[in-house]
Amino acid sequence: MDAAFAAGRIKQIRHLAGQRLADLLKLSEDIPGSAKRLQAFSKTLSHWQTIETKRQFFAHGTVILGSNTNGWIALFDTVDYRGKERTEQRWAVTEAEATEFTDELKHAFECLGGQLGHFRKRLDTA
Repeated sequence: MDAAFAAGRIKQIRHLAGQRLADLLKLSEDIPGSAKRLQAFSKTLSHWQTIETKRQFFAHGTVILGSNTNGWIALFDTVDYRGKERTEQRWAVTEAEATEFTDELKHAFECLGGQLGHFRKRLDTA
């Protein structure tokens, strides 16, 4: 987003992660590239969006840890305020699920980093 801002492609860099991702998706539609590159970038951002939904639990949630003979379980709780509505959310994660999520997060982060590098090159040449 810094490169897009410096190039005059966007007027401001918004603060919230979801807003930045939405701006990046919109910006990606305006930067030319091959169909294969555009599809790969879109697929990577879509996958990141599904993972990014869990960010609020780590950034704003509280956690309770419990254990038993099968390992541990983490209960993440958040409260979301949209307008005047309050929504409580819980994400229960077992040790095995946490390991799977960590692997998925690592893979998605690597893919996103690579695709953002390619996107920046497209941005610099556009």
